[in-house]
Amino acid sequence: MDTIFAETIPTSVWFDGLTVEERIRTGGSSSSPLFAANIDSPSTIRNLRSKKTGVRILNNVSLKVDPGELCLILGAPKHANSLLLREISSHKSNSQAQFSDLLSRSQLVFCSYEDLHYPYLTVRQTLDLALRWKLPRLNSKQRLDVTKELLSSVGMDHTLDTRVGDEFFRGISGGERRRLSLLEALIAGGSVNCFDNATRGLDSATAAKVLDVLRQVAAKYGPSFIMTLYQGSQDVYDKFDKVVVVFNGQQIYYGPAKEVESYFSRLGYHRSSSRQTTMELIDLILDTEISFDEKRGIIDPSMGGSIPHTVDQLSLAWRKSPEYAALQNATQANSTSTSKISSTTYRSNLLRQFRTCFIRNFTNNVKSWPFYAAQLVTMIFLAICIGTLFLRLKMDTMGSFSRGSVIFFALLLFTFIAVSEVKINFGNSLVITRQSCNYLFYRPWVDSLSDIIAEIPFKLAEELIFLVIFYFLVNMNGNAGNFFSFYLFLSITILVVDQFYHMISRLSPTVAVATSLSGLALLWLAMYATYVVQQSQIKVWFKYWLMYTDPLMYAFESLLSTQLHKQIMHCNTVIPSGTPMYDSIPYEQRMCAWQGASLGNDFVRGDDYLKEAFGYKYSHVWRNLGILFIFFVGFTVIELIGIELTIADRGLDSLKLVEYRRKEEQVEEEPSRLAISALDKASSSSSDEQTANGLLTATATAVPTTTYYWQDLSYFLGNGSCLLQGISGYVKTGELVALMGASGAGKTTLLNALAGRYTQGSVVCGHMSTMGGVIGYVEQQEMFVEELTVKEALEIYASLQQAHDSSAHIEQILRLLGLDRYSNFQLRGLPLEQRKKVSLGIELVNRPTLLFVDEITSGLDDLSAYNIVKCLQDLARNAHIAILCTVHQPSPSLMGKFDRLLLLKRDGQQTYYGGINSAVDFFSHHELRRCGENENIVDYMIELTGDESVDWQEYWRSSGQSTNLERMLEDEVEEVEKTDMRKGSANFSYFHQFSIILRRTAIEVFRNKNYVFAKVGLYVFSGLFIGFSFWKVDYSIKSLQSSMFAIFLILCVCSPLIHQIQDRCNPAKLLYELREFRDYHWSILPLCQIIVEAPLAIVSASLSFLCFFFTWDINESSVRAGYFYLDYAIMFQLYYVTFAIGVLYFSPNELIGDVYSSLFFALMVVFCGAMQPYSMIPAFWKYTVYYESPFTYFLQNLMTDLFDNRPIVCQANEYALLSPQLGMNCQQYLQQYIDINGGYLKNGDETIYCTYCEYTSGQDFTKNLNMYFSNHWRNFGIMWIFVVANVVLMLMAYKAMLKYRGRGRGKGKKPQQAIEPSSQASEGKQFS
Repeated sequence: MDTIFAETIPTSVWFDGLTVEERIRTGGSSSSPLFAANIDSPSTIRNLRSKKTGVRILNNVSLKVDPGELCLILGAPKHANSLLLREISSHKSNSQAQFSDLLSRSQLVFCSYEDLHYPYLTVRQTLDLALRWKLPRLNSKQRLDVTKELLSSVGMDHTLDTRVGDEFFRGISGGERRRLSLLEALIAGGSVNCFDNATRGLDSATAAKVLDVLRQVAAKYGPSFIMTLYQGSQDVYDKFDKVVVVFNGQQIYYGPAKEVESYFSRLGYHRSSSRQTTMELIDLILDTEISFDEKRGIIDPSMGGSIPHTVDQLSLAWRKSPEYAALQNATQANSTSTSKISSTTYRSNLLRQFRTCFIRNFTNNVKSWPFYAAQLVTMIFLAICIGTLFLRLKMDTMGSFSRGSVIFFALLLFTFIAVSEVKINFGNSLVITRQSCNYLFYRPWVDSLSDIIAEIPFKLAEELIFLVIFYFLVNMNGNAGNFFSFYLFLSITILVVDQFYHMISRLSPTVAVATSLSGLALLWLAMYATYVVQQSQIKVWFKYWLMYTDPLMYAFESLLSTQLHKQIMHCNTVIPSGTPMYDSIPYEQRMCAWQGASLGNDFVRGDDYLKEAFGYKYSHVWRNLGILFIFFVGFTVIELIGIELTIADRGLDSLKLVEYRRKEEQVEEEPSRLAISALDKASSSSSDEQTANGLLTATATAVPTTTYYWQDLSYFLGNGSCLLQGISGYVKTGELVALMGASGAGKTTLLNALAGRYTQGSVVCGHMSTMGGVIGYVEQQEMFVEELTVKEALEIYASLQQAHDSSAHIEQILRLLGLDRYSNFQLRGLPLEQRKKVSLGIELVNRPTLLFVDEITSGLDDLSAYNIVKCLQDLARNAHIAILCTVHQPSPSLMGKFDRLLLLKRDGQQTYYGGINSAVDFFSHHELRRCGENENIVDYMIELTGDESVDWQEYWRSSGQSTNLERMLEDEVEEVEKTDMRKGSANFSYFHQFSIILRRTAIEVFRNKNYVFAKVGLYVFSGLFIGFSFWKVDYSIKSLQSSMFAIFLILCVCSPLIHQIQDRCNPAKLLYELREFRDYHWSILPLCQIIVEAPLAIVSASLSFLCFFFTWDINESSVRAGYFYLDYAIMFQLYYVTFAIGVLYFSPNELIGDVYSSLFFALMVVFCGAMQPYSMIPAFWKYTVYYESPFTYFLQNLMTDLFDNRPIVCQANEYALLSPQLGMNCQQYLQQYIDINGGYLKNGDETIYCTYCEYTSGQDFTKNLNMYFSNHWRNFGIMWIFVVANVVLMLMAYKAMLKYRGRGRGKGKKPQQAIEPSSQASEGKQFS
């Protein structure tokens, strides 16, 4: 710690009447369930038209915190407390906070309640990087010593080289991630440190240990710590010096922590028992969901009616108090000593910041090797495919066309890959916000720049491997100069395109917006590279601001010019030829049918072809290289400036709720909150008990008293590590059992093992009862379909379990959990307490007989935690449910609600199982120390078992309680052998489940406005872009060729749309696999997603069709327009939607799904006949990929729909000029050739020069590409085969993957009863 805080300057901070006002929308509600919540209507138009009201979230708040003090902020609502912390630690120049000795903004540190880290990095790497930024002068050994010291101070020595992980990647526990966040904030070395919900997810003993560390730091070095806590023992509270209490934005107390009780005692409030904590008292005073009369347990009856209890009354009492006068005097006395803040805010210079950011980003890329490995394998495979498709191209006229195609596709391929990485680049922005804005480790633009550069080696390595295979298979110019020139230009182009999409992803507000912008950018880059639309065909209104700003145009010109410069290309097609007469005519009277050809030559010069076909000049090659570098620098500068200006505003939105009112609902008088009359042991009134019993009558199916037990349970990972060691216990119906232990002791692991939810390793158990009946599992993370309302979420889960009407049952649960006021509000944006209650309610609608609850009180205040646990107790008692619940930081009154306790210590060792009251006696018999009279018994037990000098597992096993437990479990085993406890699984109609999930999926999609608007916007803008780029196309050959590639690009728009769909569908897929796998059949979700996505895609494509088809004006026939609409707006949309969702469910995770999508999409595109003419495709690829590519049939139908029988009128430069034989006019001279090859003469009577056009109609053009309108309905049937095949293969692959994951859990490794994972994890509910 000496090293970290050596340069810290102690400073005082104070506010004198802080007021923060925000304008919020009420949404038409008469009263909001949450103070200062912004309530939106589902209607965007209504939101735009509605007026906002000014609300003071903080109103006249004053405080003063001196160096070395710990200040606690209490009160409600929580977002107001968090806002107060942000105001104190604000780095903005207009901050209202005043400081005595603040010299730099780097002295202000804010740590949010979210634990945001790079999941692939280890704990050591995470802290080492923070030390590099803040203490750049330390060497590696010194940094390691400081890291070990920090970890040792909070009991995390064992995690040094463990991966951090997150919700989806296994790593350290949630409590350990919280401590890691606090340690990272400590390394920032702030003088004023603001921690939001600092001890969230920590047990009481660990929380007290962390606060001891902070107090020692504050006492020794002088920094102050201001934080919010929502649960904590009296021991935790007593570690604070000052307390601020805020109620609905108004201050009702500030002063010493030890004087809080005396202040409120003067107002008429007191603790109801010696074990009630001060934080519980404050929470109960401020609770607005129970009446003042229901607070009688903490009210002094002698005060009569003079006790203040409303916000205004408490605020007025505070302003009249002597404590307020003393605070005013203190803040006014310091008002003249405000320090002047300098602009220097970073301890590391820019070079060191960059170096450390580069190390972090490069290391993260290395740790993400599975993704890069999958991408590299994909690139090698595509290089082989493309190389063999264009195998050994000859230097002739047809070879020049193929060279242009293969170069263009190479550029397009890397563009597709860049599009697929948009979601990856969009991530980590919150981590960067915390480190760069809250800790001032580095400037945001420095991280962006380092991330750009850290990716370059990986990109260049992938490209080099791809190019070595691709270049020589295709037979590009083989000399070293051309190869390295090609590598140079391709490299810089890839870097430019990657940086362009990197810029889009980092500056976009949402992933949906980023993917839509990337799709439009794909169209622009591909269309104006002057291959799809050549320079002469580009409309003048787009030429100067779309063509000249397209980096692919400069890259394509240079790459093609270096290949064809000074090359002599043999002519493949000579006019006239094909008969003995024509072949005998000297070349002076014949001409090569290729652009750039000259009369009398049987070859075409490469430079002439480049000039006439594309308008390219070899002299532009190295100029273009400079322009590409300018593009790279320009895109980089735009991103760096943009990220610097926008990143500080991310994540600072006000609390937003969306209300969906039902017309049939009428406003009812809100019932009083149940079972919250006090936090003491006093019994509730008889009327309240009757109400609670009435609500709980139908919560679960009545069953006889049943004991669920497990004996000597152990859990092993695949590498042999043991996470649980011989755990024994039981839970009976009607009882509530607490599962407690220090952070990382294995509480969640035990719940997963008992519920059969482990995804790796194996569980070994001596004996375990069959977990019969309905099992409920309340996750620690709140996982929902966020677009549903609270009531809709409960209704859907209830409908999945029961065919009869359950509305009354749901209303009971809503009232029981206090959610009736929120029933019509969308889950997205709900506060943490309500979200946890919804998680519990979802399980209650299933009427479980056994309920596992994982840390449901984590992050809640004491009162909210008490209310939830009281609900659990009522459920156990009255609904006859067996409940096993993990809980952190339980207060004494909370512990009184549990019947028994299962206590674990680190490394998954059991130290106690038995009654709550006998637990203290059990540990007090040990010679270490006895429990204090007012000490929290859980804190006492966890602290005691943390002493490694005692083998607590052996102490437990040798105790009489353990012997009695084993004897009782043996009796249960004998009883089970006589009675089969397994309950028959209810049969549910597949179509009943299907209809419910279909409705939910529709709600999920169509209420997601960002997704819908981004999707429709991409379709419409791409349609307009293509339509106006090809405005009123003429009848020339070049327009025909350009139109072919325009159709090709219309199909390619689905590339970003595929990633967009996968990004939206993936959360629902994860929700099913982690939570809902027992609720409905595994095949229902992907089918419902297809059914909902397809109509949205069809409607959006219809809008796109209207935008481009009629501005294009390529075919006026209504019949052909109908054919085109059928093939594009319906069939193609069905295909790509089923393809996108099919690949997602085929893939193990979304990142690998992106790689698979890029691979399959590239194969379909390259082999569809657009890049390489049918006649030049090798036979192997024709019969293995060309005929199997769906794009082949879509392209054939769409082109023949428009081009068949369309007349062609050559432009002047498209005619072939020939000299007829003497004595013959042009018609006589070329008639035989025209009869064989088609085409027409401009004037057949000419005798000097013949002007010949090689195509008469579009049908002549499509025939050369093996495309015939007569195959239209055959192709239409094949399209349906592809759509159906996508669905069938998706279901087969997903079924196989679920089974594979089930097998992967394996069997036990000991010769005891091995518990296999539940087969329902892969099968879902049974159905009739």
